[in-house]
Amino acid sequence: MALDKLGKELDALLGEGRVVRGNKIPESKRTPKEPLPYSAGDSIGNISARKVETASGAVLLHEELFPASHIHGEVPLDRFSSLEGLGNVLPTNAPPLPDLEKVIFLDTETTGISRKSMAFMVGIGRWVPEGGFRVAQLFLPAPPDEGALLETLNSECEGAMHLVTYNGKTFDMPLLEGRYTINGVTSPFKSMPHLDLLPLARRLWKRGAGSGKLQAMEAKVLSYHREGDIPGAEIPAEYARYLATGEAGRLPAVFTHNALDILSLGALLAAAAEVGREVTPRIKAEPVTREELIRAADAATDSYEKKKHLRKLAMVYKRAEEFDALLNVTAKMREEDRCDPWPVIEALKVLEHKAQDYLTGSEIAKEALELGFWHPDDREAIEKRLARLAKKAGE
Repeated sequence: MALDKLGKELDALLGEGRVVRGNKIPESKRTPKEPLPYSAGDSIGNISARKVETASGAVLLHEELFPASHIHGEVPLDRFSSLEGLGNVLPTNAPPLPDLEKVIFLDTETTGISRKSMAFMVGIGRWVPEGGFRVAQLFLPAPPDEGALLETLNSECEGAMHLVTYNGKTFDMPLLEGRYTINGVTSPFKSMPHLDLLPLARRLWKRGAGSGKLQAMEAKVLSYHREGDIPGAEIPAEYARYLATGEAGRLPAVFTHNALDILSLGALLAAAAEVGREVTPRIKAEPVTREELIRAADAATDSYEKKKHLRKLAMVYKRAEEFDALLNVTAKMREEDRCDPWPVIEALKVLEHKAQDYLTGSEIAKEALELGFWHPDDREAIEKRLARLAKKAGE
């Protein structure tokens, strides 16, 4: 099914056009226009689940405990319990991970990839003190009960102090934060340190893996090859079909897909720690001058390191009031990461207050809003600057 057609069907099923962005969903709009054509049970096909009810509705929770002896690819789960050496391969300013019991591994399955999309499944992996890796999967049987999924997710995250995802900074977390805002539920992730494994995996293993995709890393690093896995691009259609018919279809395969993603997060983190234990930490002087920062940014193969050097360079130009150079650097940063609000905001400040180029500023703001997945606070900041720029430009 084409994504545009799927998106239209999901919009109709979810009634998303009735939601006012940034506001809590009114009670009158929490029910679909027509009754759902099925009754949600306590299982999805052959996947057993228990119903968790909150003031906002009900969500289904499937739990599975993988023993420490379980092997994922070539990685026994008991290796998850030791992250010694991980600090040797993390960026220098990355916060250290706490005790593993306080780390959560998160992955979502969503209705699509647009700004209107929602997560119909959220999987959480945690190491349990008695030994083993618990995977809890929250499934949304009825979209109007989305608040219940988020509230139950908060309960699952109690005591957590660090978040681990794969490409979560670009996709999963901006999407979830937006849904928290729409539903008027407080997010536990706003102030939680977040380690996105994608940049780290690219830096450590992309040359051999040939791709930064999770399944390529599974094959290269873990010697794990999925068999019969449902392609990610087909998952939204399975949920749409479930909403329309009430039939589980291939949703059990979606649960398996999500659980494998979470197991791979833990295994890759353990593998990264093993790499760290084999290297000697190197202490080197950070680039400081313009020339050093330019060379460091050009030489960086890791996206995180490149952005770090470019941001420092931008601040050098800002302090020197060399605004044309600052705009050039922020343009490079936007190309590197379209979901980083900092270079967008800095460029808009210069174009509004220094260059007084309101049209260019408006174009940059519009392009950013169109292309990026944004935390609601960042989107609001860009929208406010766009409104001022448009007014000054006479639009």
